[in-house]
This record gives sequence, structure tokens and C-alpha cells, in this order.
Amino acid sequence: MVTFFASLKDINKDKAALPEFLSTHPEMQKRIDRANMIIREKYTLPDGSLRPPPALPSNGAPVDVSEPS
Repeated sequence: MVTFFASLKDINKDKAALPEFLSTHPEMQKRIDRANMIIREKYTLPDGSLRPPPALPSNGAPVDVSEPS
């Protein structure tokens, strides 16, 4: 998601942006920062390294994409 948001930010860098309060989505940098925060919270090991994300289920089961509480 971080890479996706960064790509969108780069694609739209020359376009005038609406003020965030008039937008239907948060400002792109806030979305990038939030995604990075969730990754750090959910995937950081005690030694500071990141554990790999869970493998996608091969049986078509839904993937848990909920935010940490």
C-alpha cells in the first residue's frame, strides 16, 4: 500500500489539491504515514526487524486486513 500511495502521490504531484477538509480522502502523505505506522505496529519484531506479512490463503478464504486495535 505504501508503494501504491507513493505512486499516486507522484502521478498527481503537478495537480492542484483540494484542502483536505473538502476532500473525500485524507491527504496522500497522511495515508502513506498511516500505512507505515500500521506496518510498524503489526509487523515489528522485538529486535526491531520486520516479520514477513502472512501468506495469502490458497483456498480463497478472506484475508484479515483489519487495523490493529
